[in-house]
Amino acid sequence: MMMNMIKRLSGVLLALCLVAPMLSAQSKGKQSTHLWNYSEPVMKYIAATEHDPIAQLSIQLEVTPERELKSTEIIKVQPLLVSKDGRHRCQLPATFVAGSNRYKYIKRADNLGHSRVYPEVALSDIRTWREVKATPFAIAQKVPFEPWMASATLMIQEELSGCASCGVQNYRNPLKAVDIPLFIPDISKMAYHQPMVVRQKEYEEEFVSYINFKLDRYELLKDYKDNQNELLRIDEFITKALKLNELGATIGKVEVTGFASPEGNFDYNRRLSRNRANTLMNHVKATYPDLLKAAEFEVIGGGEDWAGLRHALFNSTASFKDQVIAIIDKYDTDLEREADIKAIDGGALYKTLLTEYYPPLRRTTIKTKYKVRNYTTEELPKVYQEKRELMSHSELLALAINHYEQQGKSPVEVLHYANERFGKEDPIARYNLALAILKWEPEKSKEALELLNTLPKTSDENYLRATALYQLGDQEGAYKLMH
Repeated sequence: MMMNMIKRLSGVLLALCLVAPMLSAQSKGKQSTHLWNYSEPVMKYIAATEHDPIAQLSIQLEVTPERELKSTEIIKVQPLLVSKDGRHRCQLPATFVAGSNRYKYIKRADNLGHSRVYPEVALSDIRTWREVKATPFAIAQKVPFEPWMASATLMIQEELSGCASCGVQNYRNPLKAVDIPLFIPDISKMAYHQPMVVRQKEYEEEFVSYINFKLDRYELLKDYKDNQNELLRIDEFITKALKLNELGATIGKVEVTGFASPEGNFDYNRRLSRNRANTLMNHVKATYPDLLKAAEFEVIGGGEDWAGLRHALFNSTASFKDQVIAIIDKYDTDLEREADIKAIDGGALYKTLLTEYYPPLRRTTIKTKYKVRNYTTEELPKVYQEKRELMSHSELLALAINHYEQQGKSPVEVLHYANERFGKEDPIARYNLALAILKWEPEKSKEALELLNTLPKTSDENYLRATALYQLGDQEGAYKLMH
């Protein structure tokens, strides 16, 4: 019995001695070195384009097989990206190299329909040791980019197996940290800034009439000079003004202001301009009784229009414009101005002013002022189409969001108009236009950046600036700005 026990113990010890190396090989974990050498990887970010809307990370490196691969062995070289916090990982396509006998075994197993190692890879995708042992081979792969990859680590995991009973040896070590100075904008998370809601809107329009009056007279003569056409123009203006009531705009006041050209006596010209304005006001009241019911009227005698003369000269190409403007700015009274102007070139310049610059100054303006109600969301498209000037800043933004963006259309046109109307005084209009351009028309990112450069450097504005730089191809500038 003792001999039998000794024999059994001897058998167990022998079995343990044979199995122990196998268990050791099977249990090998992360090693301190790789079996083969790997060149310094080149990792590049490839931005999305119109033709390829998915951004990618490109990885390129060379593999130098240094450790001889035995005929029965197969090695799997698996690149692996691991995020800085370890929460994300991405396996890149693996490369397989087999020794001659192992390759033949896999081929035979495939032909016979038997199971084999790495059944997920086709035989045609397995390289032979003979192909790679003399020359380094390249790994060149692209994967869809995710933001965590910008600071990930590239690992290389090698799996080596030699025979059915040898187990798998794993070698996995960090190869290189990905360090891409990159800012990936997500413009969809940026919201438009809401302008102040106006409870009572006001709107005004001004019409310039050139009704002709005889010298020193203020009677309205319909058949005098071009007065027929001027009265038709006035009729068109008043008719449109009354029609605005359909869009919720009620006329509150009508102002008629008369101006005279700066010649002759100042006080006389003021009385004459007021009388001519009164004449036109009476015509309007008599012709448009509906307007009379709705509005308050005011007549203003504007007198001599030196400001109008200065403006006309400033925008002209006349050689004498600076000289006359200097005289207008120098004096406060009409007498001194007229005296100096008449003295130039013996009165020749004054005659030029009388014939070319003074006639347009003898005008009458009609200004209509409205009180405009606020519009519902449903009314906004119609008002924008027919009379967008009646809309407030907040209503234009509501139109852009509800009737453009939510229907998949670019709101840039509407927000361009909002910026024209309100952008000079309200920076919100510039911000919202820049955001719309970056979101809907990124090819105009330069225009968006110019708008943003007029705004304070707060977090939202900086995010849009970085987005504009990114879309213009300056990824490093975008990254530095956000960093």
